[in-house]
Amino acid sequence: MEHRWERVTVATNQGLVRLHWHVREELLLRLRPRDKGAAVVRAFENVGSSRPVELGAAGLDLLREVVEEWVTEVGEFGPPADAAELRAALAGDAA
Repeated sequence: MEHRWERVTVATNQGLVRLHWHVREELLLRLRPRDKGAAVVRAFENVGSSRPVELGAAGLDLLREVVEEWVTEVGEFGPPADAAELRAALAGDAA
């Protein structure tokens, strides 16, 4: 049985995207070394699983970069489905 705390929700301009906790952890791992990644990491850590992560334009841009790099690294069929869903939502934000 899946529990609410096993997921995190990210607010994009295209709507809310729910991510499994392990996807969140992978994103945070990839965000931490970035110059402006600390603010995005704090946004994820401050909400936990209780509220959607809300980021400004710069945070969404950075998250989009990180997701795109992850997909490129592992190949189109490599990332989890919810990471692919986030990628699509963030791509829609950029359009």
